[in-house]
Amino acid sequence: MARKTLDAVPEPVTLPSEQTVQKRIKLKMVDLDAEIAKLNKQSLESSIQMIRNLDQMNVEAVQTTAALEDQDEQLDNIEANLSKVIDDLNVVSHNITAMEHYCGCGIFRILCAPFKYFRKRERDIIKEEVLE
Repeated sequence: MARKTLDAVPEPVTLPSEQTVQKRIKLKMVDLDAEIAKLNKQSLESSIQMIRNLDQMNVEAVQTTAALEDQDEQLDNIEANLSKVIDDLNVVSHNITAMEHYCGCGIFRILCAPFKYFRKRERDIIKEEVLE
């Protein structure tokens, strides 16, 4: 068996004193507390920003809803006016047909021909709109 020499034996490890260990633990705790405070601050700032964004979206949603209601009212008015125009055109068409029937005059046929074409075209347009 080989003998160990004193040179081969390692030096004993010196452990830090209890005070040194406690100081290190306190420093680590202070570092952790600072990190926690920093993360809390970031989280709070992020939450505040989210609330601001939600408030802005709410304001924009109310404005959009009001604009859509105005547009809906305008479309209703347009539809009512369009119905009046269609009714007036139907009355005019009926009157022209009646005048042509009673007069038998060729000039009314000439005047009525484009109008009859217009009525046909109008029906085609309405059918196309319904199909879309």
